[in-house]
Amino acid sequence: MRNYGRLILLLLAFAVMALGPRAWNYAHSQGPVPAWVTLAGQPPAGSTLDEIAQAITIPYAEPVWVYYGEERRLLRPEEVGFRVDTAAMLAEAEAQREGIGFWRGFVDEVLHQVPQPVDIPLRYQVDETMLREWLSDLAVRYDRPPTSAVVAPIREGVPFTETVVFRPGEPGLRLNLQASTPRVVEALASPHPDGRQAWLVLEETSPPPPDIALLKEVLEKRLEQTPILSSVFVRHLASGQEVNIRADVAYSGMSLMKIPLFIEVYRRVYGAPEAEVRRALTSTMTLPEASNAYANWLLSQVGEGSAQQGAQQVTRLLRRLGLVNSFMAGSYGSEAPAPRVVTAANSRSDFNAHPDPYMQTTPKEMGLLLEMLVKCAEGGGALLAAYPGELTPEECGEIIALLELNPITTYIKAGLPEGTRLAHKHGFSNENQSDAGIIWGPGGPYVLSISVYQPGWVEFRYSHPLMADMAKATWDFFALWAAAHAG
Repeated sequence: MRNYGRLILLLLAFAVMALGPRAWNYAHSQGPVPAWVTLAGQPPAGSTLDEIAQAITIPYAEPVWVYYGEERRLLRPEEVGFRVDTAAMLAEAEAQREGIGFWRGFVDEVLHQVPQPVDIPLRYQVDETMLREWLSDLAVRYDRPPTSAVVAPIREGVPFTETVVFRPGEPGLRLNLQASTPRVVEALASPHPDGRQAWLVLEETSPPPPDIALLKEVLEKRLEQTPILSSVFVRHLASGQEVNIRADVAYSGMSLMKIPLFIEVYRRVYGAPEAEVRRALTSTMTLPEASNAYANWLLSQVGEGSAQQGAQQVTRLLRRLGLVNSFMAGSYGSEAPAPRVVTAANSRSDFNAHPDPYMQTTPKEMGLLLEMLVKCAEGGGALLAAYPGELTPEECGEIIALLELNPITTYIKAGLPEGTRLAHKHGFSNENQSDAGIIWGPGGPYVLSISVYQPGWVEFRYSHPLMADMAKATWDFFALWAAAHAG
């Protein structure tokens, strides 16, 4: 045992004699930072800590290019308080000289091994407030707000139905400050020239939905181009947006009054209409020559055999629904003296369309009645509230389907894209023409009700293009509106 101990001492003595000079040389050859230590990925450059610290900061003192899309701005590190914390980095590096860790390199040298490198990551500071202000200033310079839709210039000689009515709004561009900040900091902290560039995060902002005032502007301009008294009512069912241009003026009710007549028929017929009633309903919509005769037969059915009583029933329905300017005082073609029915609409002193004393309505009230039909078919609205148990959503859906049978291809239909779902009723007399319908557009259903008056005789060359153009403009507006909300 004693000999074993002596052997160990001899070996130690031999090791000290053999390695001592090498260890002494190793200890005194090491610079202020051990050779295996790198600083932010780079070997230390310099023989003193000050020289090493200065060498560390050189690449980070260069400016950074910041890109806002195609625009480029130079950012100097001092503008945002960026500085390398060399004291912290060197303190970590010097710690590698202490304790057993210092001799790790010597052991690797003796064993002819490459020392395992130790990298001290870049330590830096940046003034977040200054950086945020710098980026905010950039946003003020280059952010582009979205623009609203506008009325497109109307080209002379181009038919209204073939032109662009509205010019969509343009999307905007804005800086995403939160997402861009790390990119700028990353560029400031890069020692490589190629890395000292930052592409900011930009977001496209959608244009605001078009204002219904644009549609009103277009419709008013179009009405001004026609030398006859005209009125229009538009209402978008989902949003409640509406346009009312003289839509409270009284016009002859004509065949538009067949819409409330249909409702009264279904209200009084429980279950599916009998074959004869259904044939009359369909014929009223599809046979222009016999339309009034079938309508009078339907009036007699709801009037207990009297068409006159049937007209009164229709008027009661209209009053119950709050449509106080619409009425039927007689049947179609009635020659009996018409009672004087006074309404707010036919008492106006500013506009007079000389409506038929037997049947009158306004574009607004016909539009509202059509809206009620849609709401009823969907299971709600004023019709079901006014007549609980007497009307069903299915019956309202059947009335709408009847209105879809209208074979006329002029007026409103002429201004709509091919294949558009349209449920409407038109009417005409010597001095009045009207068309009122439900249109299923990209943004959901809306109602459009138009009436015109011309003393003596309404010229088709005025009424048809006018209604088609207003249908086109209204469709285009709600298509634009729907696209804005879909985005």
